[in-house]
Amino acid sequence: MTSATSTQGRAKTGPVRAPRPASTGCPACTACTAPTPDGGLCRPCTTTLTAHLADVPFLTDQLAVAASRQTRYGAPAGRSRTAETPLPVDLTAASLYADLTVAVTRSVVHLHPAGSLPAGVTGKTVWLTGRLPALRVHPEAARLLGDLHRLTRAAWKAIDRPVELIPLGECGTPTQHPAAPCACTCHVGGTGCDLPAGCGCDNGWRPTITTPCPRRLYAEPGDTVVHCRTCGTGHDVRARRDQALTDAEHIHGRPPFLAAVMTAAGLPCTPSMIRNYAARRTAGLTPTYTEHTPAGPVHWYRLGDIRAAWHHAHDTTTSAATDPVTPPGD
Repeated sequence: MTSATSTQGRAKTGPVRAPRPASTGCPACTACTAPTPDGGLCRPCTTTLTAHLADVPFLTDQLAVAASRQTRYGAPAGRSRTAETPLPVDLTAASLYADLTVAVTRSVVHLHPAGSLPAGVTGKTVWLTGRLPALRVHPEAARLLGDLHRLTRAAWKAIDRPVELIPLGECGTPTQHPAAPCACTCHVGGTGCDLPAGCGCDNGWRPTITTPCPRRLYAEPGDTVVHCRTCGTGHDVRARRDQALTDAEHIHGRPPFLAAVMTAAGLPCTPSMIRNYAARRTAGLTPTYTEHTPAGPVHWYRLGDIRAAWHHAHDTTTSAATDPVTPPGD
């Protein structure tokens, strides 16, 4: 199963330049109207087209994976938490795959109408790249450049792995707000209020209550401080993460569930790591419950014990790596 890729290693190609008037008496680029000697694509547009053609084989491979929902993120088919069952195919990725294939195939047909077509998208892009001198002066070049620029940008967005946010719970900052909306229109209170009995909000004062801010906080990997989007309060990410684990220390579960909780809280962990901690009795880790299943016994652990074992293992590794080596005989 193939995972979606990140944006690292992608060709840095900017958007096609906006049209501008061509110089008098000199042919214009068919894509951006910049002056060009032969009326074909100018050098910057040719460079951009070459980069897009080089990206197409990789993008179509990844779009095929994304279209069949074999990526490691997102909601797999059959596991939706809503009443609506998701489709077994990603229609956006499938549409982009088809559009990229059509754009490349159409250019090959225009450039070589009488011959046999190269096999596959990769074969067609290699064929076009090897004939750039003829392609750049062909009327189809500008259309291919525009299509590839639009489709490759959409394809990178479709296959990029989204940022995995770390949940930090609710903000909880005490926030004051009016106890009830004021019904008058003058806000002077007393006998001068336009309400028969007055509103009680003398000179604009209104009774308030204090409640915790309910906004949920999320941090991106690497963040040290996160600000609430409702009240603006800044929160230390590490302190919030540690507090969340402390509040959940009493939870018991299987290694896959506990590993997911640890990882979501910013402590990378896998089920095999938990099993190794238990086998080595790291920080005295032992199962709290053994579930007998047809496949064999399954051990449950306490989250607080897993957290202690994780810190013990990482602290030991860190200290061993930083301790100076004493030469023999000293």
